[in-house]
Amino acid sequence: RKIRVNCVAPGPVWTPLNPAERPPEETKTFGASVKMGRPAQPEEIAPAYVFFASNADSSYVTGEVMRLLGGDTTAAKRPMPESFCFNSPGTAAHSTFTCFSEPSGNFSSRRGPTSRSSA
Repeated sequence: RKIRVNCVAPGPVWTPLNPAERPPEETKTFGASVKMGRPAQPEEIAPAYVFFASNADSSYVTGEVMRLLGGDTTAAKRPMPESFCFNSPGTAAHSTFTCFSEPSGNFSSRRGPTSRSSA
């Protein structure tokens, strides 16, 4: 199988859910901690997902994490965004997905199907 596993790890992104899931005081400052001083807009980060989905553009790319952190570099001493997952090779039908969550650094693993086939 020609399975490529890549990850887009954005920093704060503005969505209509932001005001619904946090108090107004937090909504005002959401994303202010990044160098650009504001959260990303979805249309600003969408091309990263399209890049990984396009075989014409990224057929030779696998195992990459594209960090979109509003001005911070990958060399910056900063923890990964709120959570991220990566895939570890398993059997032909299953892989292990490891997820980390900030700020504790705790992680959990689970095995699951690599495709949505109804076999």
